[in-house]
Amino acid sequence: MRISLVILLFTLTYNVSAQYWFGPKIGAHRTDFIYQEPEYPKDSFDVNFDYGGLYGFTVIYQATERYAVQGDLSFIRVNKKLVNKPNFITPVESNMNINYLSLPLSFRFNFGGTPIHYYVSGGPVINFWLSGAGEIYVEDFEEEDGYTEPVPYKVVFNQRKGGTFEQRAVVEANRFQYGLQFGAGIYFDLMSAGRFLIDVKYIFGHSNMGFNDNPDFSDFDYYSENFTFRNNTLSASIAYLFLFDPVLNKRGRSNNQLTKDQNKKEDKRRFTRRKKYKQKL
Repeated sequence: MRISLVILLFTLTYNVSAQYWFGPKIGAHRTDFIYQEPEYPKDSFDVNFDYGGLYGFTVIYQATERYAVQGDLSFIRVNKKLVNKPNFITPVESNMNINYLSLPLSFRFNFGGTPIHYYVSGGPVINFWLSGAGEIYVEDFEEEDGYTEPVPYKVVFNQRKGGTFEQRAVVEANRFQYGLQFGAGIYFDLMSAGRFLIDVKYIFGHSNMGFNDNPDFSDFDYYSENFTFRNNTLSASIAYLFLFDPVLNKRGRSNNQLTKDQNKKEDKRRFTRRKKYKQKL
């Protein structure tokens, strides 16, 4: 097993036909919120899926015509909306915007021919919770502080900075989250020597957003914000890719060096002929 892995890595890294493709990407996503306790939202709350946008950067290592490794860095915003069902004991409304960086690493198998290529892919993904904001309303606010509308707040990850309506701390946050993703796509070779790529991925989130020991989100009479959920995301994106070919670059440098050497030799021959001519005179 280890020997096969070493051979595979050697084949991928030591290949004279290897190329690098890179470029910007933009797309959209649908996110479903999967709670650790499946009955939690069904009994008392409505939590809908979310649509949103993404943008970022793609780098592809094309080891061979068939095999490639693709790495993406995307900024994604997710908006989770929760409202109470009519049978719940008190009115509740909670909206939270979650901003995170997504880093999927895909191992690709390509097929098809020029100029249209297809591929399937799969691999791990890491998400990093960057920041967040939202608004929340529970009946406690109206009784204690006179608020009748949702109160906006900013998410912080340090308990000392929280504790107010304006800043609420998620001290039990999983800022690094892990998952698996599978996908497929198509790319076109363009006349400009670039590529146009259409990529589709489904990410199975493995890590919860956090745990529930967060006083700023639980100090209410009948409601506590539940952070034990994960995100399953279906995304589609397009990218324009530029080529970097180290072999061609090396050949270009070699040709330039060869031209310089030839010029030096020619200059030397000219100098020698001139010297001989002067000696005859």
